[in-house]
Amino acid sequence: MRAERRKQWKSHWRKYKHLYKGARVERRNKWRQKWEEKYTKYTAS
Repeated sequence: MRAERRKQWKSHWRKYKHLYKGARVERRNKWRQKWEEKYTKYTAS
């Protein structure tokens, strides 16, 4: 069971490694931060 899971994760990782690597995730986080700031500003005021 556990070995099976690991195999699945390995193939998943191979496919999606580029998504976890820096740039794209960073960009998404920046966007989320910006949106949250705007949203909290609206809700606070």
